[in-house]
Amino acid sequence: MMVIILILVGLIRNNNKLIYLSIAVLYIISTPLISNLFFKLVEGSEYRMPANTTDSVAAIVVLSGMLVINEVGDSTYVEWGDPDRFFGGIELFKAGKAQKLIFTGGKMPWDKVRKTEGKVLKEYAILNGIPPEKIFVTKDVENTADEALAVKELISPNKKKSYL
Repeated sequence: MMVIILILVGLIRNNNKLIYLSIAVLYIISTPLISNLFFKLVEGSEYRMPANTTDSVAAIVVLSGMLVINEVGDSTYVEWGDPDRFFGGIELFKAGKAQKLIFTGGKMPWDKVRKTEGKVLKEYAILNGIPPEKIFVTKDVENTADEALAVKELISPNKKKSYL
């Protein structure tokens, strides 16, 4: 946003140096070297802990946001952006850390696909040896706040419906 403001100020004041400087800054912060450093700064240096070092819990929750789902006819093609969440959840479940594996039903309003991310992940979990009756999928969600509310609704003891 700051770069755009500087470019606009440069245009209004007819200051080509400010415009070129703004474009140079935009280019520099867009390079992989700088963007990766920024990503590490924001994300931290967290790494997945081994399953045997974690406590048992009521349910393992795998949040959406790692897949691009493409449907052609009756076929579904998946592009994985960050499979670490999925495989981390599978590893924890197989290590006996919970009796329920919950996937959130991520789906943006503009997505034309029939399946949510959670439904696709459930299929992959079954292929990875997880019993279908132990896998739950929340209702459709669009963001992390929606995911939290949907998971709470799903595991709440006074829930009225379940999303299997």
